[in-house]
Amino acid sequence: MEKVTDVLKKPVLSGVLAGIAGIILGLFWAWMVQPVQWINADPSFLSADYQADYLRMAIDSYQVNQNAEAALHRYKSLGANGPVILATINANPGSQKSDAIGAFTKIVEPGGLAAATSTPTGGGTTTAASPTTSGIIIVVIVVVVGVVGYFVLRLMRPLIKKSGEQTPVQQAQQMDRESRKTDFAEMNEEPPIFQMMNTYVVGDDLYTHSMDINSADGTYLGQCGLEIADSIPVFDKPKRVRGIAVWLFGLKYKETTWAILMPPDAYENAALRDRLRVKGEPIKVEPNLVIEIETRELKMHVRIADVEYGQGATADEDYFKRLTLELAVWPKIVAPD
Repeated sequence: MEKVTDVLKKPVLSGVLAGIAGIILGLFWAWMVQPVQWINADPSFLSADYQADYLRMAIDSYQVNQNAEAALHRYKSLGANGPVILATINANPGSQKSDAIGAFTKIVEPGGLAAATSTPTGGGTTTAASPTTSGIIIVVIVVVVGVVGYFVLRLMRPLIKKSGEQTPVQQAQQMDRESRKTDFAEMNEEPPIFQMMNTYVVGDDLYTHSMDINSADGTYLGQCGLEIADSIPVFDKPKRVRGIAVWLFGLKYKETTWAILMPPDAYENAALRDRLRVKGEPIKVEPNLVIEIETRELKMHVRIADVEYGQGATADEDYFKRLTLELAVWPKIVAPD
């Protein structure tokens, strides 16, 4: 089982295997379970040998019943191959009488056989796709299935785990439970109306949280939340997150304040810092740092409870391997409008 999950953690390989499995299953279904059934198909779909046999039988039938309309219909049902096959029968009559073949030819090709072979009559034939075209179609299907499978498995990767191993989301939830919240009452401070611990763990590529803020009597006052603000995409590996956005929304004035938490080395990258400033004020993360975010009606303290960094290819590509935050929100005294 562990070997299977190891394979599933490699999206490229998994996508290719999924594409091959899909093609095999499709061929099995098309040939064994629900094959194509031909009903009332015209002779133009027969192989050349069977078409020749069919035309010889049509000649014999015309010789017996002299039904010109039936003879012409049967001949035209062979489509563009009719004149060629008739010319072959004329050249090699075999056991058939030459005068019978000639009489049939005069009915179906009044202009003469030479004119018929040079200008084939139209018929109800269906041109089959060439082997090259079929091959291209199969390759395109394999590529499309592989690409779709790759991105689906990449999104599902945080949910795939080895036996006994926690996913990044589960690890974060356990860290939240084990983290100790600040006891503001013990510090002779007013307790917050909202308080929680929240942890990001590398591998949680869909990291985003939004929480309601309510007063003591249950009145909705606003929201706060966290999400990935910037990351370095790494092929076949989890994102390397260099910025986590923390935001606070106040309902009364409908305003939102943002802050962007950044690893120290990434913070020193002026270009990156300026780019993220469009979203919110960049903050260099340090252990036990307390960041204050305010709107006109709410105040939130964000405490860096725990942090671990990973090192990228260059100094300014360090990223968060783990970041545990404590969010605490208080209402502000707002003068009546």
